[in-house]
Amino acid sequence: MSIKLLILETGETVIGDIKEVMDKEKNEALGYKVEAPYTIDFMPGSTQNLDEAAPNPDDVQQGDIGFRFWAPLSADRDFQFTYDFVRVVYEPHESILTAYLDVLARYQVENTVEIEPNMKETIVSDDPKENREPGMGGNPADFANPAMGLGQMQENATVEDGAVKILVDSEQPNTNLEDNNQPVVPE
Repeated sequence: MSIKLLILETGETVIGDIKEVMDKEKNEALGYKVEAPYTIDFMPGSTQNLDEAAPNPDDVQQGDIGFRFWAPLSADRDFQFTYDFVRVVYEPHESILTAYLDVLARYQVENTVEIEPNMKETIVSDDPKENREPGMGGNPADFANPAMGLGQMQENATVEDGAVKILVDSEQPNTNLEDNNQPVVPE
């Protein structure tokens, strides 16, 4: 990780994991790829006039920082910034870096869903020709009527030569479903 602070053309200060993007053919830099960028909002605690005596550091109210998503309406969390859009790149202070990593960790915990498969219902096989349960493998008849649910084949569907054939009229089977690509509709 190469976590840096960026001052953008917009005046925002952004922190993120950045990588320089290069055009290998022209051997020139194009900009930066910035992963998980957050805008840093700084609210100063107090200010001092230059014509006043310096106050005791213990008496000075410290400032606060806040993090918010950069481009919060985006579904992506990685962005390409052109060189023209980035004015300054610099190293963050240790406390800013620690706070940023804490924000990322909290985001990951709050937005990660852990799924544990039921291994009793999971079929694992290296052999694609192995016999599988209905609805769980390559048998086209298993999917002849998706409304019936997995494992239930439509009674008037058959598989011949690897093709699904659905009987729409009990007297006349439609053996060529590929004719004119029209859906089969019972009369």
